[in-house]
Amino acid sequence: MAIDEADAPPQERWFRWAIAFVWLATAISVLHPAYRVIGSEYLGRLGLPVWLMPLACAGELVLGLRIAFGPARTWLTAIQILGIAFFTLILA
Repeated sequence: MAIDEADAPPQERWFRWAIAFVWLATAISVLHPAYRVIGSEYLGRLGLPVWLMPLACAGELVLGLRIAFGPARTWLTAIQILGIAFFTLILA
């Protein structure tokens, strides 16, 4: 049974918004020129196209909004774990 947003304890809402903030901040960082330059260098070293960066940021934006405004779900946690693992492998 899902917990209604109004019934959720305040710390649960704060935690959800803190997690959402990380994804949202990362997503909008693509708007900064220095972020795009650094990201392009990483992608270039890996032989990946530059268009992957805004695509990944769009995915992060959707994920952040979903976390902020939707109920927690197991699949949502799994997507976050896979995203973190993917970015860690790419940037390591």
